[in-house]
Amino acid sequence: MLILKVITLIFFAGFPGENLSEAKFGSELSRLVDQLGAPSLQVRELAEQRILDLGPEILPHLPLPESASSPEVQIRLKRIRAQLEGRLAAGTVGPSTVFLPEGISLAEALQRLVEQTQNLVLLKGPVEEERARQVRLERPIEGVPFWQSLEILASQGGWVIASAEGRKAILLSQGENLPDGQKPKVSFSGPFRCEILRSLLVGGTNEGTLPSEIVLELCLLWEPRLDAIVFYWVGEKFSAEDDQGIMLSPAPGERTREVPAPRNGCSFRIVQRLSLSAGRLPQFLRHVRGEGVAIVPALPTTFSFRLDAGFPQIRRAAEVSVVLERLRQTAGHTEIQLRARYERAYTAFESHRGWFFTYLPILRVPEGSQIAPLRVEPVFQGVNEVVAVYSFSAIVSESEGEIFWVLPAAIVRSSFEFSWKNIAVDHPTP
Repeated sequence: MLILKVITLIFFAGFPGENLSEAKFGSELSRLVDQLGAPSLQVRELAEQRILDLGPEILPHLPLPESASSPEVQIRLKRIRAQLEGRLAAGTVGPSTVFLPEGISLAEALQRLVEQTQNLVLLKGPVEEERARQVRLERPIEGVPFWQSLEILASQGGWVIASAEGRKAILLSQGENLPDGQKPKVSFSGPFRCEILRSLLVGGTNEGTLPSEIVLELCLLWEPRLDAIVFYWVGEKFSAEDDQGIMLSPAPGERTREVPAPRNGCSFRIVQRLSLSAGRLPQFLRHVRGEGVAIVPALPTTFSFRLDAGFPQIRRAAEVSVVLERLRQTAGHTEIQLRARYERAYTAFESHRGWFFTYLPILRVPEGSQIAPLRVEPVFQGVNEVVAVYSFSAIVSESEGEIFWVLPAAIVRSSFEFSWKNIAVDHPTP
């Protein structure tokens, strides 16, 4: 299996405790926030625009509106925060874009696609690798979203797109050369690709009775770079129009389903049921519509704590408050208790079973070594708050030890809509 080279996306440089955003924007942001309360309207307006121009990267360092003494400054800070959070959401859950020149080999095209989007793509074996070296890209790709770009490359290579088993990667494997009418029925929305794998009439098992439902099997893929916390499939809003123009509704019992993202993988399958009108046996569905909601972390931010600074220690950035609550050293181990609390409850921590193991703190000891926790003991998990005890296999002097914890400073929630046309319906064999 060929693994295409990946250039890792770096959220910070140097040691994790080094806050580059604060160093870069600190003094300028402080000056601009002060100008939000200036006597001159023109100065206030210009300061607000300049803060917005700094982009979502400043959200962890933007003062909270309630911290301002002036009502107008509070209003402006709320407005700035709302706009920046909107841009953050679009940037976090928006699709990656690809630029590729005409005439390069598919192997080089895939290499560049990986580098531009940070999405790992694998070729299954020697057959696919040889094909990638021989075939040339027929036309340029200019600012095309990731999934549509990959579809173009897969079409030229004769490959099928799937999730690599047990990995956060996409696997391309040799497929059949299917006519247009039999090609995969795929819909794209943001960083997601949703394919209808099968649609089948079911029910009517008793003699003389007709099928009562259509069951659709779908496969949802997302860009591997996306570290999704949870995805909700909104089953009760799924709908379809049959070949006679009759609208089909979700079958009884269909509802919003919570699908926690796998720790190693970037896909899952969904079964959706539609009720049939009495006596109707459609050959195909003219139009199918579905909807989902994704909740993903954003703004990776480093929170640092000195062990000699007392307890509790509180750090805040954007939507999150992080607290180092206590320290205990015993039997060659250092234990710390950390709490992270987000402002909004839709973070769905109750669904994110891997939270405690995805974002691990690091203990830095005097000689510069960095130690990962040996054991994690969840203490509390709520809808917007987590508490855990982390145990390190070292005893460190409180005057010399430091804790660094990289967490998302914001959680983004976004809705996605999918639609398909002309979906053939399989009829059961008599």
